[in-house]
Amino acid sequence: MEIYNQFKSTVTNLFSKPQPGKADLMGKINEMSITRSKQDMATLKSALAMAESTINPTRDLLYNIYENILTDAHLTSVINSRKNKVTSKNFKLVNVKTGKEELDKTKLFQTAWFYKFMEHTLDSIFYGHSLIQLGPVEDGKFTEIQVVDRRYVKPEFGIAVKYPSATEGVSYTADGTRLWCVPVTKDKKDLGLLMKVADLLLYKKMAMAAFAQYTELFGVPIRIGKMGNNQSSAREMMNMLKNMGTAAYGVFDKDDSIDIHESSGKSGEVFEQFLAYLDAAISKAIVGQTMTTDEGGSYSQANVHQNTFYTLIEADARFVEFTINDLLIPRMIEMGFPLKGYTFKFDNTEHVSLKDKFEMTDKLLTLGYEVPDIFILDEFGIPATKPKVTAAPEDTVKKDSPL
Repeated sequence: MEIYNQFKSTVTNLFSKPQPGKADLMGKINEMSITRSKQDMATLKSALAMAESTINPTRDLLYNIYENILTDAHLTSVINSRKNKVTSKNFKLVNVKTGKEELDKTKLFQTAWFYKFMEHTLDSIFYGHSLIQLGPVEDGKFTEIQVVDRRYVKPEFGIAVKYPSATEGVSYTADGTRLWCVPVTKDKKDLGLLMKVADLLLYKKMAMAAFAQYTELFGVPIRIGKMGNNQSSAREMMNMLKNMGTAAYGVFDKDDSIDIHESSGKSGEVFEQFLAYLDAAISKAIVGQTMTTDEGGSYSQANVHQNTFYTLIEADARFVEFTINDLLIPRMIEMGFPLKGYTFKFDNTEHVSLKDKFEMTDKLLTLGYEVPDIFILDEFGIPATKPKVTAAPEDTVKKDSPL
């Protein structure tokens, strides 16, 4: 009976573990809405000064800028491209002693909460840090995974504060909260890759606003009405032009003239070139190159850019592996998950398409190699059997009769 109670206690601790109230950092901050006011280079300069303060580093204004520039479609695309390449990789839990995968341990991580954890881990590359809050455990899974609002976290001091400007707060490295909080960062003072592109995105927003105004003024032909000195007719002409649509218009005396002088070059070309330059610079900062996100270039150049991109992805994958093995799994073991002696690894095995595998199998058979029937059945679903070999008839040799 005692053995049964011990077993029951172990199973209960493993599959159900409530989160202590004092470990819930989200409930200890006074979260406010993100400010969407107009931002310029002066705002960014001020935000960087506040974030890099050695006395009371405050990232509230900087992260407001980050959230505003993340509305850009190109930035969103390149960030998602980089993250998805890592989160879509196959992974496995490996026994440290045998070096072999154990599927039951791998299945513990093939859940929605773990993919959220990986995404939040990768987000730290762009923001500078992620304080990941683990929720209660039910049926062997975390019911909730969320990031503590970065505006209220001071990684330099290891605390979460009630207000962004506060100097004191709750330590997430203390015993009461450490188990349920995973601080992810490459450096406590890191402000993330978004800091590298923030000025580019602010310039892009200004350029797009100017381009939109240019298009409104010159994208549609201007309508000009000419009248005599009759003011009543001029007002009627003005109303008529106004009601004809949104294109620019003007009413002038028949002897007046209006000239529109554009800068040298094609209309709007300066805006297009500037916006293309900004997008290329953003791509280089986030994914290391431009040709996997934009068209153009030769095949050999595309291969070089592709290799650069995949080198970056492998570095991100190693960072995620280190975070899981050094920070997440030790906490899960302490909670009661049966993961002692196991390590997380991405599966870097090169996967061959079914068509290519079939062609390789056919070539082996042609060369005279034997391929087991069970392999053909498992890989291609074809219940093949080896052909029956019919023995050739023996030649009848006639012998001369003895003399």
